[in-house]
Amino acid sequence: MIDTTEPRNLEEELPEESTAETKEQPPKYEVSAELLDEEKWIVGQWEGRRRKMPLREIDDLERLRRIDKHIEGRGGSASERSRLAEATVGLVAPFWLGALEEVPIPIGTAPTEEFDDRVSGVDNIREVLRIDEEGKPYVIRWCEDVTRVHPDSGSSFSNHPDKLRGKVAKTRQYIESPMPEYPGVDAGRIKYMYSPVDDHFKGLLKAKVGPVTTMPRIVISFPDRLITNLALSYHRSQYRDPDPKREKKVRTEAIARLEDHPAKAMYLSQILIALEAQIAILERRQKTASSAETADQFGQALWRAEQVAGYIRPLLAGAKEATGNEWLEEAYNQEFGRFQQKENGTT
Repeated sequence: MIDTTEPRNLEEELPEESTAETKEQPPKYEVSAELLDEEKWIVGQWEGRRRKMPLREIDDLERLRRIDKHIEGRGGSASERSRLAEATVGLVAPFWLGALEEVPIPIGTAPTEEFDDRVSGVDNIREVLRIDEEGKPYVIRWCEDVTRVHPDSGSSFSNHPDKLRGKVAKTRQYIESPMPEYPGVDAGRIKYMYSPVDDHFKGLLKAKVGPVTTMPRIVISFPDRLITNLALSYHRSQYRDPDPKREKKVRTEAIARLEDHPAKAMYLSQILIALEAQIAILERRQKTASSAETADQFGQALWRAEQVAGYIRPLLAGAKEATGNEWLEEAYNQEFGRFQQKENGTT
């Protein structure tokens, strides 16, 4: 329950970005390792959406145990800040994914299950319910690996370029090394899947708990300061008050801030950067496939990526100019550039 005291506008308490012209890198804004109460609430809201499906195979449990031992051996664990990043992007992004529609469209967002979070390395699943020209419903979907690894994050762990490139490299590796237990060759692999959009339309998309599936995989990289800013805005958008007028005012202002936030363009641009890289490699693999069956697999994955890209492009065109993605673009260029150059005829 959110308290009914006057909500703090903590976004305004954050220090402004340095604008001094200098050849030296501007100072990073170091957020506290301990979460604010508002941030803890965000994490709790997100974790409350996790379905906690039972593992269907003993091998899956063993894989999780091996990961735990590996993490313990390195003396590390998922930080509270990392959990906040996953929760904040998971909850805030739906404000940015349907603004062009006259009639609100169902946008489903769900945390992945523990297995897919830790083994496949994806944090959430996005689904958008669409209607084709014949009036039939269909779903476009993708999954996201949300990270604090960004040059504007303050800690050495969170601004190391190799860590971001490693996440991007995993996307390429999954496409080039499909696994037989997954039906597709997309970079996003989900073993414990359910549809979070079925409640919007009675009789459509009956929730199928647990089907193995694949989809495009997106790396979302936001710095700590931006994550805190978005988290506090989202907290205000859910504000409750005995006075309905006051509640509406606080919520309306917060929602307007989120819908027009500069991070919207940054987020949508990151999706498109990832999709264009995956489309390039999928086109190449489809053309050079060793069999008609394999070519069809790559063709289906290509269709899924193009469907999402076709939805994101007009949203991005209507947003403010995206900034802050140069580091991510460089990581994709390093991992996917040779495929994109071949498709463009530049090599």
